[in-house]
Amino acid sequence: MALICAALLAGCLPADFGGGLQLGSDRAQARGIRAVSVLDGGFRVRTPDGYCIDRQASNTGDGFVVMAGCALVSNTDIMPDLAALITVQVGATGSAIVAGAETDLAAFVESEGGKALLSQTGDASEIDVRFVQSATNLVEVWFTDEGPDRFDGLEPMQGRAFLDVNGHLVTVNVRGYSRDPISRRQSARLLLLTVDALRAANAGDNPA
Repeated sequence: MALICAALLAGCLPADFGGGLQLGSDRAQARGIRAVSVLDGGFRVRTPDGYCIDRQASNTGDGFVVMAGCALVSNTDIMPDLAALITVQVGATGSAIVAGAETDLAAFVESEGGKALLSQTGDASEIDVRFVQSATNLVEVWFTDEGPDRFDGLEPMQGRAFLDVNGHLVTVNVRGYSRDPISRRQSARLLLLTVDALRAANAGDNPA
């Protein structure tokens, strides 16, 4: 149970993240960054097509990466077909817990304890879990949080995926913009595109 709780908490935005997308000043940020090493080089995070990494909002030392349409976080004009805010949290080596426990984790996120951990305030009554599904080494949940939001401009519905990659627990969160909401099907597509990019970037013993 403690490990499952840690998994859910890993998907939350850090307390000091205000949700503002900031353009970095270095050349790489200006032209758009598609991949970055986190956890002192122990893991590689790569974005889906059309997305770039917001270096200033991310904390690579802690394994936390923020992705948005490249035009929003760089000087390029590239935008994805589906625009959303994507965050990735990579746990330490040995934190993997999803493979083999998919059913238990899927059930837990629908419980009162799971809802409390999905909530930014810890109040389970503020969470409405809309849909949960699981596959081999993957659990996905869609929910709304009626509690106070720490940033503006994003729609209430968010999708979250839990998976293991090379011994690391990885949490991916997708949330559309209120100006252009995305459906659950579209959210699922973005989750899987991000999951595929992460798995490909870390295939083999030495991430490329």
